[in-house]
This record gives sequence, structure tokens and C-alpha cells, in this order.
Amino acid sequence: RGGKIVVGPKDGEATPVIPLTFTLQGVHEISAVGTIFPDSHGQPRVHMHAALGREGKARVGCIRTGIEVWKIGEIIVLEIIDNTAQRKEDSKTGFTMLES
Repeated sequence: RGGKIVVGPKDGEATPVIPLTFTLQGVHEISAVGTIFPDSHGQPRVHMHAALGREGKARVGCIRTGIEVWKIGEIIVLEIIDNTAQRKEDSKTGFTMLES
């Protein structure tokens, strides 16, 4: 309730990228996939995209702070062993990109 997702850039040609956000109203069904990799300082960073539905309408986007689990949340974690990938800021886009 009141959580936000990024549903695209306001302008696909503009730099810096300005995110277009959508505020969720009410409880939604959700299916998501994401990663947890360290940033350049070694801190874990989550990057998650989700499809959220309610009353026959669906939204798809990148999860932002404020998404809360209503009753039940099921998570499956798969560990990648001996991986050196990390998220680093891309100066061109301002995004933190996954690099190995």
C-alpha cells in the first residue's frame, strides 16, 4: 500500500535518466526476480523487478523502498559460488550496473 515501482524512464533519450514511478494502491499479487550482489564498497545491494496485479490490471517495474508483504511472502535464494561480480556506478547513466 503506497509502495512504488519504477515503470520506465520519463524520456528514453535523456541523460541523466529520470525515473518514471508508479505508486501502488491496495494489496497486490506479486511475482518477482532479483539479485543480491555487493556494491563497490562490499555492501549487499538488491536489484529486483516484479509483476504486480490487482483487479485484472498489472504493472511491471523495478521495486523501490516501501513495498511491504501483506500476509505471506515466499523467497527462494540460490547461491552462486566463487563469483566476483559486483555493482558499480556507471557514470554515463547513473545506474549501478552488475560487472564481473
